[in-house]
Amino acid sequence: MYCVSHAFAAMTLGSVSRYTAVHAPCPAVVVREEATSAHRLVAVGIRNPEDCAAALAFAFEEAQFRKAALLAVRTCQSPDSHAGAQAARELDDLLNDWRGKYPDADASQDVVHGHPGRVLADISLNADLVVLGRHSANGGLAPSTAGVIHVVVSHAHGPVVTVPSA
Repeated sequence: MYCVSHAFAAMTLGSVSRYTAVHAPCPAVVVREEATSAHRLVAVGIRNPEDCAAALAFAFEEAQFRKAALLAVRTCQSPDSHAGAQAARELDDLLNDWRGKYPDADASQDVVHGHPGRVLADISLNADLVVLGRHSANGGLAPSTAGVIHVVVSHAHGPVVTVPSA
């Protein structure tokens, strides 16, 4: 597969598309179910606020192009309310920086208790697109990132795009 800057690969769900969603050197779009109506929402999953610039840039650009709202989602698997509050503060600080770059964007956030793959697959019911970053660890993809991507692309109700880290 050949990918260039600002290009992407699009495909329907299968073993090749799952592999491509995790390993492509460019953004990869996987369409599991064809959308029947527009929701005017682009959702982006945030795992690590320090390593999500590429996914956020893609999500903001798509939201702007689609004239849609952007929802940044972070999950918290700890039942500790302090951990959820900390995650919400970090996400708010992160989005404030991006709102400065995209002042016309209608960007909101949500911190949800649960498994990130399941949460994002559920959110896909009301989103036109779900954006996920592919974060690498020690030169390869972090196993937890690949697991979340597999869950989301396998259970999403619309298109999912995976974006490699910058």
